[in-house]
Amino acid sequence: MNGTGLSAAQIYDEALATLFNASGGGAFHVENLKGITGEIALRIGDNDPFGVISVGDDSKLCKMCEDHGALVVGERDFSGSLSAGGW
Repeated sequence: MNGTGLSAAQIYDEALATLFNASGGGAFHVENLKGITGEIALRIGDNDPFGVISVGDDSKLCKMCEDHGALVVGERDFSGSLSAGGW
């Protein structure tokens, strides 16, 4: 226990739900946003994205993530910028 009165498992579950929009957990997904050059969505499990990163070479980063093997890499159809609040 800590000062919050929550167990480590409760803190972990709360972090998943609050920070990562993923109360049920799941695999970490990296999704190249088709139609939006340089933006990659991040999500956990089948949940909505919790964030977006802007990179210079989105295809190269996705390939590196795929080669790492611990991440689920894919594409997502999207017509608008996630960084501008599009989700």
